[in-house]
Amino acid sequence: MDEIDDELLEKVAFVRLSKHRMKILELLENNIMMPSEIKKQKNLAYTHLSRYLNSLKDKELIICLNEKSKKGRYYQITPEGENVLEFIKKLEKKN
Repeated sequence: MDEIDDELLEKVAFVRLSKHRMKILELLENNIMMPSEIKKQKNLAYTHLSRYLNSLKDKELIICLNEKSKKGRYYQITPEGENVLEFIKKLEKKN
Protein backbone atom coordinates (compact mmCIF):
# COMPACT_ATOMS: atom_id res chain seq x y z
CA MET A 1 0.00 0.00 0.00
CA ASP A 2 1.24 3.48 -0.72
CA GLU A 3 1.41 6.37 1.73
CA ILE A 4 -1.93 7.89 0.73
CA ASP A 5 -3.75 4.63 1.39
CA ASP A 6 -2.04 4.28 4.77
CA GLU A 7 -3.09 7.80 5.73
CA LEU A 8 -6.68 7.13 4.64
CA LEU A 9 -6.79 3.91 6.65
CA GLU A 10 -5.39 5.70 9.70
CA LYS A 11 -8.13 8.32 9.48
CA VAL A 12 -10.82 5.68 8.89
CA ALA A 13 -9.70 3.83 12.02
CA PHE A 14 -9.60 7.09 13.98
CA VAL A 15 -13.22 7.87 13.08
CA ARG A 16 -14.52 4.33 13.55
CA LEU A 17 -13.06 4.11 17.05
CA SER A 18 -15.57 6.72 18.25
CA LYS A 19 -19.30 6.61 17.56
CA HIS A 20 -19.42 10.35 18.33
CA ARG A 21 -16.79 11.26 15.73
CA MET A 22 -18.63 9.09 13.22
CA LYS A 23 -21.99 10.74 13.94
CA ILE A 24 -20.50 14.24 13.74
CA LEU A 25 -19.01 13.46 10.32
CA GLU A 26 -22.36 12.05 9.20
CA LEU A 27 -24.17 15.18 10.41
CA LEU A 28 -21.74 17.40 8.51
CA GLU A 29 -21.88 15.30 5.36
CA ASN A 30 -24.58 17.46 3.77
CA ASN A 31 -24.76 20.32 6.25
CA ILE A 32 -22.86 23.27 7.57
CA MET A 33 -23.56 23.39 11.30
CA MET A 34 -22.73 25.25 14.49
CA PRO A 35 -21.70 23.33 17.61
CA SER A 36 -25.04 24.17 19.26
CA GLU A 37 -26.87 22.45 16.38
CA ILE A 38 -24.61 19.41 16.59
CA LYS A 39 -25.07 19.34 20.38
CA LYS A 40 -28.85 19.19 19.99
CA GLN A 41 -28.56 16.25 17.58
CA LYS A 42 -25.92 14.37 19.60
CA ASN A 43 -26.85 15.39 23.17
CA LEU A 44 -23.19 15.93 24.15
CA ALA A 45 -21.68 18.29 26.68
CA TYR A 46 -19.93 21.22 25.03
CA THR A 47 -16.56 20.18 26.46
CA HIS A 48 -16.85 16.75 24.85
CA LEU A 49 -18.19 18.17 21.61
CA SER A 50 -15.34 20.68 21.47
CA ARG A 51 -12.82 17.85 21.92
CA TYR A 52 -14.41 15.83 19.09
CA LEU A 53 -14.55 18.83 16.76
CA ASN A 54 -10.93 19.72 17.45
CA SER A 55 -9.75 16.16 16.89
CA LEU A 56 -11.62 15.94 13.57
CA LYS A 57 -10.22 19.33 12.59
CA ASP A 58 -6.67 18.25 13.50
CA LYS A 59 -7.05 15.25 11.15
CA GLU A 60 -8.33 17.65 8.43
CA LEU A 61 -11.68 15.86 8.24
CA ILE A 62 -13.66 19.01 9.02
CA ILE A 63 -12.96 22.73 8.86
CA CYS A 64 -14.24 25.74 10.74
CA LEU A 65 -15.46 28.26 8.20
CA ASN A 66 -15.17 31.28 10.51
CA GLU A 67 -12.29 30.39 12.82
CA LYS A 68 -11.81 33.93 14.15
CA SER A 69 -15.34 34.09 15.57
CA LYS A 70 -15.61 33.38 19.28
CA LYS A 71 -19.28 32.36 18.98
CA GLY A 72 -21.37 31.09 16.12
CA ARG A 73 -18.65 29.05 14.44
CA TYR A 74 -19.71 26.99 11.45
CA TYR A 75 -18.21 23.60 10.64
CA GLN A 76 -18.16 21.73 7.35
CA ILE A 77 -16.82 18.37 6.25
CA THR A 78 -13.73 18.50 4.02
CA PRO A 79 -13.18 16.47 0.84
CA GLU A 80 -10.85 14.25 2.90
CA GLY A 81 -13.63 13.80 5.47
CA GLU A 82 -16.01 12.83 2.67
CA ASN A 83 -13.49 10.25 1.40
CA VAL A 84 -13.16 8.77 4.89
CA LEU A 85 -16.93 8.62 5.35
CA GLU A 86 -17.38 7.03 1.91
CA PHE A 87 -14.71 4.42 2.70
CA ILE A 88 -16.37 3.60 6.03
CA LYS A 89 -19.74 3.18 4.34
CA LYS A 90 -18.18 0.78 1.82
CA LEU A 91 -16.65 -1.23 4.67
CA GLU A 92 -19.96 -1.38 6.52
CA LYS A 93 -21.78 -2.42 3.36
CA LYS A 94 -19.47 -5.42 3.01
CA ASN A 95 -20.07 -6.56 6.59
